[in-house]
Amino acid sequence: MNLELSWFMVYGSVISVVMFVLPFMPVMVCYGLMVRKLLEPSWGSAEGQQGLRAAHRTKQKSVKMIFIVLMMFMFCFLPYHLIEFWRHLILYDSEEMTCKVSGVFFIAFEGTLLMASANSIMDPIFFFMAGKEFRKTMKKKKQKISENNLQEFENTVWTTSL
Repeated sequence: MNLELSWFMVYGSVISVVMFVLPFMPVMVCYGLMVRKLLEPSWGSAEGQQGLRAAHRTKQKSVKMIFIVLMMFMFCFLPYHLIEFWRHLILYDSEEMTCKVSGVFFIAFEGTLLMASANSIMDPIFFFMAGKEFRKTMKKKKQKISENNLQEFENTVWTTSL
């Protein structure tokens, strides 16, 4: 292996660590601390048992959202960094790097880069969709569609039975 190639592998490894592992660690620690705090048992409530149940449901929803955000982060960024790491570490060292293999890695790189970039738009959309007002609006629309479908079905049954 030549010196230029070994520096390229070092560069690729450092980029993977600096751009993925280092940002991911504080995120994991902070979210882990949040989940731990949310899962701590609550003591008493002014509203009694009903207040405790509502608080427990809210905490469960928060833990679920944290889990989903972490999974979205992993889904968006991990494939990109794995492809890059694998490409730098293994394939550039191989003498069997053909145009076809290089082409496959280029396509994989472009696809995973798109996923990594999409995370910046997916998070705000997810938080918007997780909001109470959005869910309430969607529930009303779903109910209205169901009512319209039922009415349309009843009209169809009525006209075909005559």
